[in-house]
Amino acid sequence: MPKNSKFTKNPKMSFETMATEDDFIEWYRTKDLPTYEKPSVTANAIVFVYDKSFDKLTLLATKRKKHPYQHHYAFPGSFVLMDETSDETILRTLIEKCQTKINLLDLEQLYTFTDVQRDSRTRVISITYLAFVEAEQFSQFLALPHNDENIDFIKLPEIKHINLAFDHNKMLDLALTRIINKMYYEPAKILRLLGSDFTIPQIRRLYAQFLQIPPDAIDNSNLRKKMLPFLQETDKQFIELGNKKPSKCYRLK
Repeated sequence: MPKNSKFTKNPKMSFETMATEDDFIEWYRTKDLPTYEKPSVTANAIVFVYDKSFDKLTLLATKRKKHPYQHHYAFPGSFVLMDETSDETILRTLIEKCQTKINLLDLEQLYTFTDVQRDSRTRVISITYLAFVEAEQFSQFLALPHNDENIDFIKLPEIKHINLAFDHNKMLDLALTRIINKMYYEPAKILRLLGSDFTIPQIRRLYAQFLQIPPDAIDNSNLRKKMLPFLQETDKQFIELGNKKPSKCYRLK
């Protein structure tokens, strides 16, 4: 440590300005770091699951077994470990809780929730994601004999009226606002719910579920006009239920 009296009286200044970086890091971790309060960080995923065959949009929710919010539904999440990113936390969480591995392309970071009182245990910051997953990706999990009874797939209209744990109702409201705002100008991740090939009528039915309106309330020609710039026509066709004329199939560009 330098002999200058002002540094002797203020070792913090000495290590920050005069010591080697290795010495500073060692001092910081043992002397300075313990003096700071440190918030915990979690990563949560609002997972939208769509079954195209049955036109069924649900959200993945877990029923908490322990306090706080015991027996309340929550969106799946875990504390971020010291050696992982928040992206890795979400991927790990879905593997551990649902035996389901999803692609990073299915994820989109939504918002970081920092309200001081959002968790009664301690200060917890949540990095929240949107995930868009086809129902068939969960088929193996649902078929398991040890399927966790605390994991449910809840329809959108129902979950909106459930008192979720923590601030997860706020998360859901923000998620729906984000999705509705991006439907027509950045739809790629949302349309991943429909799989690799899909029709314009299938997009219409999916969007109607997010908007909570009948599909007929969405103008078909306007929808087609707005979607085509993002789509590539395939050589496949699909006959919609109740229609005799087949619909063209598209995929994302």
